Amino acid sequence: MKSRPSPAWISIAAIVLLWQLAADRIQHPALFPSVLQLIKEIAVLAGSLPFYQSIFLTILRGFEAFLLATLIALPASVIALHSSFWKSFFHPLVVILRSIPVIAVVLIALLLLTPTNLPIIIGCITMLPILYQNFLSAWENTDPKLVEMARFYRKSLLQRFRYVYFLQSKELLFAGLATAIGFGWRAIIIGEVLSSPSMGIGALMKKSQAYIDMPGLLSWTLVAITWGFVAEKVISLVATQPYTIRINQKTKSSSIQLAKAIRKVSITNLNYITETSQVFKQFNLQLDNSKLSILSTPSGTGKTTLLLILADLLKKNSGKIDLSKILSCSYSFQDKRLISGMTTFQNIAFVLPDFPSISKTEAERIEMLINKFELTAYHSSPVSTLSGGEQQRVALARALIMQSDLILLDEPLTGIDHALKSKIIEFMEQEFMEYNPLVIWATHEPLKTKQLEQLIITKFE
Repeated sequence: MKSRPSPAWISIAAIVLLWQLAADRIQHPALFPSVLQLIKEIAVLAGSLPFYQSIFLTILRGFEAFLLATLIALPASVIALHSSFWKSFFHPLVVILRSIPVIAVVLIALLLLTPTNLPIIIGCITMLPILYQNFLSAWENTDPKLVEMARFYRKSLLQRFRYVYFLQSKELLFAGLATAIGFGWRAIIIGEVLSSPSMGIGALMKKSQAYIDMPGLLSWTLVAITWGFVAEKVISLVATQPYTIRINQKTKSSSIQLAKAIRKVSITNLNYITETSQVFKQFNLQLDNSKLSILSTPSGTGKTTLLLILADLLKKNSGKIDLSKILSCSYSFQDKRLISGMTTFQNIAFVLPDFPSISKTEAERIEMLINKFELTAYHSSPVSTLSGGEQQRVALARALIMQSDLILLDEPLTGIDHALKSKIIEFMEQEFMEYNPLVIWATHEPLKTKQLEQLIITKFE
């Protein structure tokens, strides 16, 4: 079956045809050259060194302007994301930059800057508000629960940016980049036309206009349009490429320490109040790792809230929480909180301290968990392609990978069939007996364990 030409190519062909018909009608090549004359003019220009020097210098100015705008917009957007004061402070500045006419900027800059620097400053001022607003929108549209998960596992700002913010907003970011570069490219050429540097697309357009060289002026205009089209296509191509995360093997293998100790959680006079109700009032509870702690209270009574407070993801109103012999904590969230741009293996490895560098021991443990949880077929699959039950297993494996002192499990077996659920519980029993963590397990369903003694809490008082 023959492929049909795309609408874009049909549009280009229609423009060329209309141009040629207009040229035939006007019959004045010096003012309105034909398509063939333009092609010949561009061929003549392409045979000279200044043609390539001018294109290179204009692209270089565009890159410098884009880099300068990004170096300002990126940190400003991060600051605005974390501070309502600075977000409000930056807003009028962004509106002014977005609203000010380019010609006003040019006229003012002509009095202050050299012709070489003028196009760069104009391009930067044009792109800056677009990039800032695009970055800020991308960060604000990132799922805050994923950010919270990354903070809980002590990921640095750079790691959160690279693996959470960027992965969740890649399409939006690249769309904004394309828009900024499109506006910036035109602004830079305007700056070159008005400042008349020695070389550049805009400078040679101005020269052609001064000599009333319409074919030359139109040829340089076509060159500018073509490069803008190429830049947009390159950005679109990059945006569609998957973001590759390379897992690096550490040169020195690490061993997992299975140190047994008495681990305790003591909750005294805990109070937590929401806008509509008081979830905990003078609540007291002492737990240790001598038994498996099961929270089996009715729905809506505060199981998830208690786990979030213990994980320091919710701030209590008052009360005291003491942790004894607990240096590390893992959490299997009820809402999973998986990073959609990562594979099953990568999501589990993400919580390891040196990710994306992992040791041989850590890699082998991940493979073991994937096998035990029957996820082998999805080892390298993006988690977005997995079912709810499969994603739940990935989230549980992620919580178990580090063998933490305190393990918080919030409905970790939801959506898993009975046979596999029994296998996973049996595996977890063996795991917990080996190094004896303090496990707090919130669940609506009865939990049957053969080896672990359970402390079942059915209400909070």
